[in-house]
Amino acid sequence: MNKGFTLIEVLVVVLIIGILAAIALPQYQKAVERSRMAQTLQFLGNWANAQNIYYMQNDAFAQDMEELNNGDVSLLLPDNGFFSYDMWADPHDYTAILATRTAGPYEGCIISIGVDTAGVTHRECEEASQGSGCCVAAASAGFEDINAPNSGDDFTIPIIWEDQK
Repeated sequence: MNKGFTLIEVLVVVLIIGILAAIALPQYQKAVERSRMAQTLQFLGNWANAQNIYYMQNDAFAQDMEELNNGDVSLLLPDNGFFSYDMWADPHDYTAILATRTAGPYEGCIISIGVDTAGVTHRECEEASQGSGCCVAAASAGFEDINAPNSGDDFTIPIIWEDQK
C-alpha cells in the first residue's frame, strides 16, 4: 500500500489556501493603506500643533520646515514614499501644508491642513477622481479628529482650499 496524499486531497488543500488568501490579501492591503494614511495624518496634526506653538512664540508662522524645527519642536516628514508635501505661509495670516498622494490606489489625492492666527485648524480632502475613496480612508484614519473643530470663519487659500464647516 502506497502512503501519501491523493491528487484530490492536494487540490482541496490548495483550493482552501487560495480561498483564504483571496480573503486575507484585500484586508492586508486595506490595513497597509490605513497605516500609510494614519502616518501622514499624524504628521499633519503634529505640523498644525507645531505651527500654533511657533506662532505663539514668534507672533508669525514658520515659513519652512527648517524654521519650524528650530527651538522646541522637532518635526520630521514621513518618509513612506507615498506622499509629497508642500507648505506655504503668510507669516501673519495663515499657514497650510498639502500632502499629495504620489503612488498607490489613491494617487493624486490631496489632503491639506491649515492654521489661522486664531489657532483654528482647517482641514480638507480632495479626491483625484470621483469616488476613489481617499477621503473616506482619511476619515477612517482619524482625519476628522486631528484638532479642534472649525469656528466657521471664512478662510481661503488659493485654488483648492475651502473651509470645512
